[in-house]
Amino acid sequence: MVGLDADHEAWTAAQSATTAVVDGRDLDVAYYGAGRDNGGPPVVFLHGIPTWSFLWRGVAPAVAEERHVIAPDFPGYGNSQRTDDFDRSVRAQTSVLADIVAEADYDHVDLVAHDIGGGVALRYAAARPEHVRKLVLSNAACFDSWPVEYVNSLGVPGVVDGWDDEEFDEQPSSCSPRAPTARRTRRSSPA
Repeated sequence: MVGLDADHEAWTAAQSATTAVVDGRDLDVAYYGAGRDNGGPPVVFLHGIPTWSFLWRGVAPAVAEERHVIAPDFPGYGNSQRTDDFDRSVRAQTSVLADIVAEADYDHVDLVAHDIGGGVALRYAAARPEHVRKLVLSNAACFDSWPVEYVNSLGVPGVVDGWDDEEFDEQPSSCSPRAPTARRTRRSSPA
């Protein structure tokens, strides 16, 4: 059993995999699943960005002592499939959640979600209220346009490399606490 003291390797070893279909594409999705089926709905833990199901390592195993739990890694994060052209929007990640719940053949789930996982949980609950028994949100993104195009593009390899100094300087320094350092580093890098 993994827990709060688990490292990445132990958590990864405890994961299983499934396939979710988003916009006609099969995507490999890693997930942590544990616990006993006590006849009640499972608890599904949804992470934020840029984290993965490892975020729940101190909570999910404890809940699994009484309930069945699932903590997926959204595509593009953790041990799930990464592709440069995958839509990482709340809408797309909600499709992943819907496939996971449908494949497991659950009538109801209890959702516990953080950050963008909260946006996914809200969208799922709004579209399928009959399938959600309880909804717990922490610091949730409450709109389905996250991540915005700018933030999403930063995850695509090579995007920043193509910027000249002027484009780099135009980026909001609030996007990252390291942005001023990155600017200084880029300016001081040999041409």
